[in-house]
Amino acid sequence: MSTRVRLTLSRNSDSSTASKYPFVIRIVNLSIMDREGPFPVELVHGDPHEYLWIDPSEYIEHLTGPEHEFAIRQKHHDPQFVVSFRMPNGEL
Repeated sequence: MSTRVRLTLSRNSDSSTASKYPFVIRIVNLSIMDREGPFPVELVHGDPHEYLWIDPSEYIEHLTGPEHEFAIRQKHHDPQFVVSFRMPNGEL
């Protein structure tokens, strides 16, 4: 079974939250395109951990900051990958 997601990172344009959470991450479940059939993926993030399911062709957007980790797992909770971001040293 494969795991297919799209990650998009952009600047947080909300001045009331941008200093603490300078980024917005969007995670899209692309499993609708898989031969094995569409299936949800699990997002694990935060401290303490929060668990969210993202259904096929659906997405979530989340405010985030540097070094915050986002883990993607398959439907049987098998880990697939973890991603985090660093502050750029200049323009984004």
